[in-house]
Amino acid sequence: MKIDITSFTGEVPWLDSHLLEDTQAEAAVDCRLTNGSLRAYRAPLVEQVLNDTPQSVYLYRNEGNRYWFDWTEDVDVIRSPVADDPNNRVYFTGTVKGPRYTDNGLALSGGSDYPVNDHQLGLPEPDVAPVVTLSGTPLDDAEAVDAETRFYTYTWVDENGREGPPSLPSGEIVVKPGETVDITVGSGPGAVDLNITHYRIYTSTQIGVYQLCTQINNAGTVATDTPVGVTTVVDQTPLDQRGGILKTIGWIAPPINLQGMVVLPGGVAAGFSGKELMFSEPYHLYAWPAAYRLAVEYDIQSLAVAANSVQCTTI
Repeated sequence: MKIDITSFTGEVPWLDSHLLEDTQAEAAVDCRLTNGSLRAYRAPLVEQVLNDTPQSVYLYRNEGNRYWFDWTEDVDVIRSPVADDPNNRVYFTGTVKGPRYTDNGLALSGGSDYPVNDHQLGLPEPDVAPVVTLSGTPLDDAEAVDAETRFYTYTWVDENGREGPPSLPSGEIVVKPGETVDITVGSGPGAVDLNITHYRIYTSTQIGVYQLCTQINNAGTVATDTPVGVTTVVDQTPLDQRGGILKTIGWIAPPINLQGMVVLPGGVAAGFSGKELMFSEPYHLYAWPAAYRLAVEYDIQSLAVAANSVQCTTI
């Protein structure tokens, strides 16, 4: 039986080692012989040493640099849906601390085990309703028909200007022209890693909505936002200088066991918890209204985005 075996290059027959010329090789190691030339393969390099044995890793790019995030849990990560987000924010679910977010300020400062820092996703509802009393003196020509019946509420605001859901409303108060309203609120949101810095006060109107109080007097400083920890202020906002309508009613934080986060076109994030499929407010991924939740028959295991739809697998 005759066997015709050629070499990898097809130039000479397969020869025993002792029959090779000085310019020929018996073996080719770690090189590419696919196009008639001899090229080395790229060797693996250590890009970043991970401090733990991770179950999840994520390549985070910021200003042309690469950083590897790692977690010891099964984590799902999405990028901010905001185009050209200056904070380069990412959101993730699956950690023991619940849904979180981080950005180029939090994740990359103070260490090398990335992300170095992250914050809780979602803002709480103030757990203390405002208490209101009248101050000032009604104008001499103030009539009962000029009086306005009001209710007050307030929201927490974090360092990035994100605003949470409102508190329960205050008791009813009737305000005549010339009078102002003293407002007492809670001292703060408690021990949460949200960096909540300010709060905003809203008052009800005759058309059934809450409008922003833009002139809140804090010991002589008049502004819209008031620092957390200041518990007593005065509303001096004229009716014609009230601000925008309160939009964050129902903007509750996602549950701590939210999993499988994905992002859809239009800036909406989706996730699941048990049999519930949940959606965020568009482009406000810290707000997950209960009205946006859907229940399916079986426990959800994973989500995938297809065009404008989200697909879920169940067991």
